[in-house]
Amino acid sequence: MPRFHVTWGTGPGLLAPFIARARQAEEKGLLGSIAYGRAKREPAVYGGKGMALAGIILGAMGFLTLPFLGTFAALAIPNALRARVATNESGAIGDVRTVISAEAAYQSANGGYYDTPECLGAPAKCIPHYTGEPFLKGPLADENAVTNGYRHTFHIGEQAQIVSTVSATSLRSYAFVAEPATRGQTGVRAFCGDDGGRVCVWPDGQPTKITGGRCPADCRPLN
Repeated sequence: MPRFHVTWGTGPGLLAPFIARARQAEEKGLLGSIAYGRAKREPAVYGGKGMALAGIILGAMGFLTLPFLGTFAALAIPNALRARVATNESGAIGDVRTVISAEAAYQSANGGYYDTPECLGAPAKCIPHYTGEPFLKGPLADENAVTNGYRHTFHIGEQAQIVSTVSATSLRSYAFVAEPATRGQTGVRAFCGDDGGRVCVWPDGQPTKITGGRCPADCRPLN
């Protein structure tokens, strides 16, 4: 009787087409149906009707839930993005107001003048003989920092008349701008605050030119 030899390494190649068809049938839920039919006709040989039925049910559930999963993802992702933008914008507004408050406190310790964020973060290096606490801490003391998805820019206004009792970088005016680091993703609107205590917004997220250390007129008051 002739013998047929399958050399090692060719077995997977011969079986690959059958395995591929079986996987396709499994994805469509056909294997469960076939197994259930055989188990019903020949229980002594195949048995396992419960397992076959479970396969049919699970296959059908997978087939039916796929469209719903796609719809859920389509709704959940934009909602998550909107929630993140709202959180970032709230944080940016809070940062602007924090800088305004810190500048007002610094002014009282610096002969009535404002200063750069660096000096507010390390006032002992700027105000002669100052020994108190810093007025700003963390990233806000860096005028080019990015926090809450927003990039900060500090705009120097009119320089103060320098005397020996105040900081050498004292200012009469300033403006602090927070704009989205990635417009439309980390934030939509941009914000500005200045020494007048004003907080305003650019709805399109694009700040216009700052002159004289003042938020410009086209920056709308924040409600």
